[in-house]
Amino acid sequence: MGERNSYYDEQSNQLIVREGLGSELTCRLSVNEMSKLLVEERRGEIRTIDDQTKQNFEAECLAYVVSTHLGLDENSLSSSSLNYFQTKEHGLKELTESLSFISKEARTLIAHIDKKIEKAIHHDAPKTKFEERLAEARNTIPTPKKAETSKTVDDPKVESPSLTR
Repeated sequence: MGERNSYYDEQSNQLIVREGLGSELTCRLSVNEMSKLLVEERRGEIRTIDDQTKQNFEAECLAYVVSTHLGLDENSLSSSSLNYFQTKEHGLKELTESLSFISKEARTLIAHIDKKIEKAIHHDAPKTKFEERLAEARNTIPTPKKAETSKTVDDPKVESPSLTR
């Protein structure tokens, strides 16, 4: 994999992330790669440097929105890409169009990810009353009953046996 922590392998159609990076960084890298792939797929082939700059901006923003939704620490949104729109003649129009695209794609990607998370959470959930009771029984640890060691007596003289001579 070289120096990169993640990449998309077109031959196997897999997203490859280096092992041992920790769960949060792995998730962030996965979101970043998915965002790049999604923008690339929706926008098509990069023909000019402007196309590349715009797609990088959109992928970066998309990754930021999705990561923020997932509660991941994504503080790598740079403002350098915004400079691209400032220098263009129709920069505001292009920026507005890009933001609309980002918003639409973010909603789609977030909905897809949320469905997958929900499915994973409820995958092991009991489906029938029997499974529910069985899971409840497995989760409850019976507490041992205390042996009765002392007995309170209201009137010890009446309750205790006496020796008669």
